[in-house]
Amino acid sequence: MSSPFDLGDGTAYAAWRERKLAAAPRKLEDILVEIDDPRALTPAETRRSRAGWAGNSASCTSTATG
Repeated sequence: MSSPFDLGDGTAYAAWRERKLAAAPRKLEDILVEIDDPRALTPAETRRSRAGWAGNSASCTSTATG
């Protein structure tokens, strides 16, 4: 079985790269998770954050002060 990380197998790497780029977020809104209060996440905020982190692409913002 070929591996995209085998430096001698450029074809496997190219196929892996194409799949990775096709699935990658295209715009900031695709990875931005808005959080009202980072000290008290709602269940929905937790789900969205975890989903983004699982894909290595979440970015969180908050408007909380204090």
